[in-house]
Amino acid sequence: MASLSTWLDAKLAAGSVKPHRQIQPPALNTRWLQTPAGTIRVFDSGGDKPCVVMAPDGPNVLEHYQGLFALLAPQVRVVCFDMPGFGFSAPSAAYDHSLEQGAAAILSVLDQLNIAKATLALSCANGFYAMRVAQRAASRRQSFVVTNAIGRSHAPLDRAGRATAFDVARAGAGGESGISAKNGGVLVPHCITQDDRRRAI
Repeated sequence: MASLSTWLDAKLAAGSVKPHRQIQPPALNTRWLQTPAGTIRVFDSGGDKPCVVMAPDGPNVLEHYQGLFALLAPQVRVVCFDMPGFGFSAPSAAYDHSLEQGAAAILSVLDQLNIAKATLALSCANGFYAMRVAQRAASRRQSFVVTNAIGRSHAPLDRAGRATAFDVARAGAGGESGISAKNGGVLVPHCITQDDRRRAI
């Protein structure tokens, strides 16, 4: 049985998604996938090239990635979707944004689009779902890029107090993910320190 908060989240998201589907920009060709996690809106450039799978980090939506789609599509098949409960994707009443259900949502997209292997390129919280996919279905992962998904308390720091990409890739997520530069994983942490912020101002 879903919790009250999960049920309420699904109802609120479903109510806000329906009217927005009518104002979807015509320039971006998307489709809807029915999954156990909910109705997922996806962009797929198609073709048989190597595939890169992405999901915008909320509050961004697919339209914010159009420029990136144009840059990548000549070289790779680009698949990008709004995670359930974000953008125009409505979660099911049972979707609780857990690590397992987020990973299952990604795998559902791969299954429905007949993608055997893909580069998983996700950021922030979505990166943790991608790490779980890499654990559950390692054979589906061609390569792996996660940005801004590791908190400073979990990442090794260099002398300036910043997480280094090499050390984070070597350590994985708290040492549990098994993802490393050696097995195709690249973790790119958010590495801005207080000094960096002061210099930027």
